[in-house]
Amino acid sequence: MESCNWVYSDKVTTVHKYLFGLVFFILPSIAYAKPSLCDRAMDSVYIASGIGGGYHRHFDGGHTILGAFSACDKVLRDKHLIARIVEVGKSLYRDFKTPRGVPLVTLNQQRVNGWRPMLSQIGLSTRTIYELNSFTPLKAFYTVLTAVVIAYDWDVQDVERYTEFVLATTVLNAVWMNPVGMVVSMIGVVNLYVKVPTEALFAHIAPAIKGLVVGAITAGVGVLLPHTVIGAMATLAVAVTVSHIYEIISEWIHKTLEDGGVLSSSYESAKEWVTKQSRRN
Repeated sequence: MESCNWVYSDKVTTVHKYLFGLVFFILPSIAYAKPSLCDRAMDSVYIASGIGGGYHRHFDGGHTILGAFSACDKVLRDKHLIARIVEVGKSLYRDFKTPRGVPLVTLNQQRVNGWRPMLSQIGLSTRTIYELNSFTPLKAFYTVLTAVVIAYDWDVQDVERYTEFVLATTVLNAVWMNPVGMVVSMIGVVNLYVKVPTEALFAHIAPAIKGLVVGAITAGVGVLLPHTVIGAMATLAVAVTVSHIYEIISEWIHKTLEDGGVLSSSYESAKEWVTKQSRRN
């Protein structure tokens, strides 16, 4: 048993070393390296035409995954497949680590410009389209975090925590205009609805409200932060802080209502109404 523990701890230490090297040495060296031939190839359409200006990544066709491989094909023809993948990956990472990230799909500039009158009528601009089409480090961080937590408790063993987290991330991804994160969050919402009966969901209405409140406040603060790795970590700290403050306030309200005899009667009446509705359905 001791030998097994030693082997396991040794493997964990090795993984930590590789992760440390990746995060603090390899990725920074890639991010701040001089532009490569692949970088220039990805920007070739923009350099030739000036299309899109500062938002050219959405229009020139060279900054999506498939677009990058297509753009770099000419300058990487003499390299084997693995080398091509590595070079394109490096170039895409250099785009991804910036606040504007990488586009999900290539847009048509004339079509986007044609949407301006419609967007202005509802108080939006074309920047909204660019934000929806961008995948940044902040969006990626919360997309992965959402996926990991949902997968970890896929059977919804802890209904309260699962409900709170799924609804909080749904709000966060919606406010941050993160389509990829929204898809992952909605999978979690559907899973919650399928795995937990309606009556049991009502019994956990408090964590649902908490998730919505924490998600809304965190998203509001997160809008002010840069869409970088540092911004992602700062937003996570805000979420934890807001969650603790919410717990303190809700416990005080709960105690106040309970002492006044209001909480129990209101809860039982509401629970009875939901039970009747579920039986009708």
